[in-house]
Formats: sequence, C-alpha cells, structure tokens
Amino acid sequence: FLNGTGVTVNQGMFVYVDATPEVQLANAAAVASSGGVGFLTANTAAGGSSTLRVGGLSPYFLEAGDPGASTGDMLFLSSAEAGKLTTVAPAAGVGVVIVQAGTHLDGEVLINIRVTMEYT
Repeated sequence: FLNGTGVTVNQGMFVYVDATPEVQLANAAAVASSGGVGFLTANTAAGGSSTLRVGGLSPYFLEAGDPGASTGDMLFLSSAEAGKLTTVAPAAGVGVVIVQAGTHLDGEVLINIRVTMEYT
C-alpha cells in the first residue's frame, strides 16, 4: 500500500486503508479514520509503499503520557494521537469508537483488532 499521509510514517504505526487505496494514520476520534487494519512493517516515506502486518506480533507506539504497558494489557487505538495506541480505553459516548488493537506481549502488540462503536 502507498503511504498517503504526506509525511514519513514509522514502522509500528497503526493505519487504515482509505478509498484510494492508500494508508492513513488511524485515529479513534472519528469514525472515518478509526477502521485500523494493521501496522506498517517498515518506515515509509510519503508516497512510498509498505506492507501491513494484520496478525502476529508488531512493534507499536504509545501516545504521549501513557504510563506504559505490562504483559497482558489490552491496547486501544488512541483518540489523541493518530497511529498510536494507549492502555486506556476511550470513554464511552455518542459516536465514540473503541478499537482494541491487541494485547501487549514482550514489548510488542499481539494483533487482535476489534472495533466497537458506542451510542449512548
């Protein structure tokens, strides 16, 4: 897939594939950008191509301020920083998208993507 973000995206960033089809950084703050499908397998320059890891283990990035993950912790798509994960699930609310990317295991994420949309 081509990197359509306009900037270099690092290996381990959580992305979705848009309609063009190019990869974009996933973000839980909006339905359109929350459909994360996997993690980039290499640093990818703007317009460059890369493969996606959709299963198994992958490096990942936590959002700033996250205290860190321990083995077995669930990891969620951040609504604060695109492409990054957090150990804290977003608060439920109208239109909130909760994306579980997987489970922390030995410094990587064991990928198991699950999407839930909250309507309250």
